[in-house]
Amino acid sequence: MDELGAGERLHRESMPDPRLDIRFNGGIIHIDLPALTPGKIVTVYGQQEVVKDLIAARLARGVSTLFEAEATHIEGLPGERPIVHFKHGGEDKTLECDIVAGCDGFHGICRPAIPEQALTIYDRIFPFGWLGILSESTPFPEMSYSNHERRLASAKPRS
Repeated sequence: MDELGAGERLHRESMPDPRLDIRFNGGIIHIDLPALTPGKIVTVYGQQEVVKDLIAARLARGVSTLFEAEATHIEGLPGERPIVHFKHGGEDKTLECDIVAGCDGFHGICRPAIPEQALTIYDRIFPFGWLGILSESTPFPEMSYSNHERRLASAKPRS
């Protein structure tokens, strides 16, 4: 974010989190991230805030950004200059690329565009779902994960 000139708000509003704990069977394991990961920590900052900051940086540079554009298919993915086909404003358009990052999920257009011999699928199905609840409550001093025979819970610190 800093290299893109979009890190000011992240540094001002994010929640640095240097430690976390894991609670289970009545015990607690404290994990000191800077001690284990050469000074690195977790920074809590919402994905929607990252997107806002990146859009603001593009607008400040006068770079165009298309919203409500629907990618329809990709061609030439194993080649030097793949092309993304999309619809915008009711018109078919193309975008010639240096790199395509397929971040559109399992059912998106990228997976079928990858040649079969180049595709490796790793799949793990977990026997639980995840529900996040925000509350106005006394913050924990550090990220906390708690395991119970019926649930897994986590709490994040607030600044």
